[in-house]
Amino acid sequence: MSLRASLAKMWVLSGGTVLAAFACMFSLGLYADPGLDSLLPALDPAFSPLATENRPLLADRLVAAFEWNYATHFVPAQDRTLCDGMAAYYLQRELQACVDMWRATGSIAYLDQAADLALCAIQEAQRNPRYLVWHDQARGKWPCFYLDTVAAETGGHSQLCDFQGSVGFLTVARALDELGLPAAGRIADFVERDIVQKWLYYKPSITRPNLIGEDSDRYLLVVLNTSRAVREQFACICLDLHALGYDSHPYDQWANLLIELYLTPRYGPDQPAPCEDRCAGRIPEDWGLPVFPTDDG
Repeated sequence: MSLRASLAKMWVLSGGTVLAAFACMFSLGLYADPGLDSLLPALDPAFSPLATENRPLLADRLVAAFEWNYATHFVPAQDRTLCDGMAAYYLQRELQACVDMWRATGSIAYLDQAADLALCAIQEAQRNPRYLVWHDQARGKWPCFYLDTVAAETGGHSQLCDFQGSVGFLTVARALDELGLPAAGRIADFVERDIVQKWLYYKPSITRPNLIGEDSDRYLLVVLNTSRAVREQFACICLDLHALGYDSHPYDQWANLLIELYLTPRYGPDQPAPCEDRCAGRIPEDWGLPVFPTDDG
């Protein structure tokens, strides 16, 4: 993965840092729960909380605070359904947090938890197949993370939920792949076969030659809905599938297209959009990142 692509993915997934920041609030004693603070490892009051002398203790507090916070979340949520409503959408942050904790601590228990959650969600969706509907026409029966608000339009399938959930799944798959664990392939295969290809071909007019030919960028923008969040998440999916060796479609090319479209600095309304030469008529109005100059320039 290129440096630009890595930074782009970090930008899109920055919401995942919320849990880490929440844990830090606990660790530094900023959370308004004096009872919890007394249960955490104490810092040496002779030094700043972030001083070198306190770093080992601070790390212990971070881990303890995360585990307490996660336990209070997980216990009431352990009987939840992962294939209904926005569950898959919100699961992405939980999976990201578990993988981040594995990377930070080296404890495989965090990665095991993430893998179990991802596989459980996938299995629930596989046991819940529903027809994907396009203009009242059934476009095959697919595993479904059912969202009732789009049931009349799509049969309950949602690009937003599917793609955000898949970003979480592939975060786990990438971590498992680093360890050579076979569950990585099971997770990534599901994302490519049952999520990505479901949405690439739900419009009857779009065929495989369209999506692997020289105009594939244009056709990709046709099949993705116009939500910025959807397209940014799909860029992350493409980056991960490419990194995991999937090449049935031009995933690396698509990732670069979407990164250019949505992360190019935009200094004014008259600035030409990137990719306009090959995607004429398909450039979204909200392309780019608006740049607002300050008083000092």
